[in-house]
Amino acid sequence: DGTCSFEYCCVCPVTKVTQEDSGVKSCVDAKCDTPGAAITCSDSNAVLAAGQACANTGGCTEAECCPCAANFVLDDGTCKERTCANFPPSTTPANSAEKSSPPLCAATPCTVAECFDCNAGYTLNGDACDAVP
Repeated sequence: DGTCSFEYCCVCPVTKVTQEDSGVKSCVDAKCDTPGAAITCSDSNAVLAAGQACANTGGCTEAECCPCAANFVLDDGTCKERTCANFPPSTTPANSAEKSSPPLCAATPCTVAECFDCNAGYTLNGDACDAVP
């Protein structure tokens, strides 16, 4: 019909994706939840960052769009809960026992105080259980 189509003549810049609305095509920002660029998070402990802009239209990536949910930390590509079992402290003090139900850790790795209780007659001093004088 003598006119070029959008697909043949128009290329969206790398941070945008083609979107059609009522037959009109336009370039819109590629975001984690934009049709055509949208992504599904494979980790059940991640949450989709709706509205988060993506770096390129080659497809949004899980790294951009799927941050870990609250109380979870990305560890080797997987969202893991901030617990003593997942992020144990670097040392296990002598004269101590693991807490039976430790709280979620404030940061990773977890601290000795978050994961261990000193035995009777001992008190926590830094990362060690010292005898009570």
